[in-house]
Amino acid sequence: MADERVQAECQAFQAQWHWPAGAKLARPGQFHITLQFLGEVDSDVEARLSDELRRIRMPELQLDLRAVGAFDRGIVYLAPDDNLTLRTLRDAVGDAVAHVGLMPDRRAWHPHVTLARHAKEALPPQQAASIRWAPRRFDLVWSRPGGEYSSLAQFD
Repeated sequence: MADERVQAECQAFQAQWHWPAGAKLARPGQFHITLQFLGEVDSDVEARLSDELRRIRMPELQLDLRAVGAFDRGIVYLAPDDNLTLRTLRDAVGDAVAHVGLMPDRRAWHPHVTLARHAKEALPPQQAASIRWAPRRFDLVWSRPGGEYSSLAQFD
């Protein structure tokens, strides 16, 4: 989950777009990059996963959110420049996921911050994004229907 400053900068960038009718904008406080998507997990596995995630040392990261794009499903996003340290953190989280018996997501990964859904016809602002983000922690997040995210635990 992005910190307050990055949340505000993402929201300000999001506000510069021209969104089509029906676009569902990501709400303030919900901007994040998903390292591993797990789906439904029971509380016993969640507790074991939290224990495993505590063993991961948060690396020093510097992300530059500059690239904009859209997935075929109409998800408009802001992406960081390629970052080996971020990919290494994702792999470590995936190893923790596997250690508790869950299936880590090993598909091609495109780290991004979702700005909006149902937004195929969105028009970006003329000025490019340039948001610097130095995450100091990663979160175990509960993803609920409707794009609502709640941090269950934080690891640094």
